[in-house]
Amino acid sequence: MKKLLYIILISSCTLQLSAQQSHQDSIITIAKADVRKHKLSRAAFKGFRKDRGNFRSDYLKPDSSTTNNFNLLKDSTYVQTYKEWMYKKSRTRRTTGHYFLVGGIIYTVASFIAAFIIILLVASGFN
Repeated sequence: MKKLLYIILISSCTLQLSAQQSHQDSIITIAKADVRKHKLSRAAFKGFRKDRGNFRSDYLKPDSSTTNNFNLLKDSTYVQTYKEWMYKKSRTRRTTGHYFLVGGIIYTVASFIAAFIIILLVASGFN
């Protein structure tokens, strides 16, 4: 009889632990989905760029406009996951000037290569 009680007790504990883990996983999934939908404003992104190494920055905090469920803002797992993924997303984000610079460099290099090929063709007489 005691063995049966121990088995029931152990199985009920493992069911409780696995249920809590799946709830936590769903909160993490919701936080990742909210981060995909949200982008830092220009002003917040400028402030974030000044201190890129600060994972705990206030610019990364979720608020009522970034979440579907207001009650999740009280959940520490949600807030921590949201900050982590928003940091990763914002860390890899570039400014418009960066893209103009990279595009300009590519255009310049391609122009020099095209000019070099044209000069070689003119020098050889198109033969």
